[in-house]
Amino acid sequence: MKSFVFSADSHIMEPADIFLEGLPASLKDHAIYSRKEGEFLITGTKDKVIHRLRVGQHREKDLGDVQRKGIREIPGRLEDMELEGVDAEICFPSLGLWLYCLDDPEAEAASARLYNDWNDRFLGTYPDRFVRCGMLPVLDFSNTLAEIDYLASKGFTAAMLPATTPAGLPKYNDEVWDPIFARAATKGLVFVLHTGTGLATVVVERGPGAAIINYTNQAMDAQISAMYLVSGGCLNAIAEPKSRSSKAALLGWWR
Repeated sequence: MKSFVFSADSHIMEPADIFLEGLPASLKDHAIYSRKEGEFLITGTKDKVIHRLRVGQHREKDLGDVQRKGIREIPGRLEDMELEGVDAEICFPSLGLWLYCLDDPEAEAASARLYNDWNDRFLGTYPDRFVRCGMLPVLDFSNTLAEIDYLASKGFTAAMLPATTPAGLPKYNDEVWDPIFARAATKGLVFVLHTGTGLATVVVERGPGAAIINYTNQAMDAQISAMYLVSGGCLNAIAEPKSRSSKAALLGWWR
């Protein structure tokens, strides 16, 4: 009997202009997009550089290669899954991973909605192959609660919270998060923490051994958040809380 193979860390590529074209004029300065500047691939907003990646000539050709159908269209993705023996997968964003670096609550909420609507259109017709994972804004908890309700109404079963709470937000052991956890439990949404999200940068060290230090530090972010969730009493206080993490050594609870 063939084993059921589930990919717990797959990514999809949003349209390059999803936020540039989708946000209203009043919020366009907060649109996240990527652009090439010299030998770097820059991701950020009009006035803010969030991530810089040095891209060599060979790899530069591969980035965004139109022949890689599986990252941008469903038939090609299903072909890739068949080739690799993957029966189903949860899909995370690419550009959208940087939404937790925004500092404007309205822009964050509008960007999350744009991504969630696109995700629903892109993956929604294949519920047996794809777990749709929405993004939750967190700078204003009224927006968070509204988006939980919206995702549930669209049939989403998973939603992202940042693996590390952004600067200025309380840690996950703070009771201010309780309404968020309770609402998700009521709606049957699983929270997912993708490593690296919520941090201004994943590069905390540039000295000797920096690569090992940075990778190890990043691998621990969801574990640290899980520690705050457990020690803060969330798993005791909320009926049937569900969570999982991606790219970190923590396996959560799946419905």
